[in-house]
Amino acid sequence: MTNQEAVVFDVTESGSDFRLVMSATLPNLDRADEVITQFLSDRSISVDLFEFRILIRESMLNAVLHGAEKDPEKSVSVDVRIQESYLELVVTDPGPGFDWRNKDFDYDELDTVGGRGCALMQEFAQSMEYNDAGNQLRLTKTYELIGGTEHPVESLDSQP
Repeated sequence: MTNQEAVVFDVTESGSDFRLVMSATLPNLDRADEVITQFLSDRSISVDLFEFRILIRESMLNAVLHGAEKDPEKSVSVDVRIQESYLELVVTDPGPGFDWRNKDFDYDELDTVGGRGCALMQEFAQSMEYNDAGNQLRLTKTYELIGGTEHPVESLDSQP
């Protein structure tokens, strides 16, 4: 099997839920960014795209590089859920995780090769939580519904 045949990029959408399972390759990061932002746009979600794209890219980059070690035979999953007042982004990788409890996610070491992604995510997300193992990250980001509807999820689910 060649790497081209091994690349997975499966998208499932259902109302206000989006799921992507993709091979752990760097080119898939751009594709994921595009399909996730299109999913939100199709549902009239207004969010700071710069900040949300940082959340998408940094969380997925960490999963691809560290969790799956850029192995196209391994998969990374991304779930986006539109909640009533916030977006929920959950990224899961197949790796063993890391000890996030002893990490200080700040900008103190900007001259290092890595380590800024978590600080950026912490800055732009309303919440940032890891599972116990450290191989799943849950981020939330507030949003507005274009048109000012008070209950976005109900409005989105009632669309034809």
